Amino acid sequence: MKLVIVVLLAIGALANTPLPSENMITLGGPCGGSNPLFVVTSFTVSPWPVTAGEIVTFYMTGVFRQADRMSQLKIATQYERGQINYINWDIDTSYSAGQTATFSYGLQIGTFPGTYTETFTLSDGSSTFIACWTFQYTV
Repeated sequence: MKLVIVVLLAIGALANTPLPSENMITLGGPCGGSNPLFVVTSFTVSPWPVTAGEIVTFYMTGVFRQADRMSQLKIATQYERGQINYINWDIDTSYSAGQTATFSYGLQIGTFPGTYTETFTLSDGSSTFIACWTFQYTV
C-alpha cells in the first residue's frame, strides 16, 4: 500500500512539472558596460526557431539593482553587418531596487536570407548604463 502511495505521489509531481517549451529559446548575451543597473536573468524569443517574415516576441527579464525611471527600450536590428534599423519603444515607468521586470516586444523577422543581429538597450534618458543584450539569428 505504501509503495502505491509513493508511486502515485511521484506521478502527481511529474504531472505538475512544466515541460520545456519547444517553441521558445533563451539566447544571446550581455553587451555594453560591465556593471548594469538592470541585470538580465533571461532573454527568450518565441516562437523559435524564427521564420522569415513572421512576428516573434522577445522577452527580456531581469532585476533592477537600484531604483530608476526607464524611458525607452531601444532595439537595433542589423542585417549582415550592414544597415542598422532602430526602434525606440517608450516605457516611462519607475522601478525600485530589487524589482523584477519583464520587457516584451513583438518584432517582424527579416525576410532576406542571412544573419541578423538584434541589440536591446534599456535607457533612462541619461548616459548611465542600464542594460544591453544582443543575439543573432539566421533566416
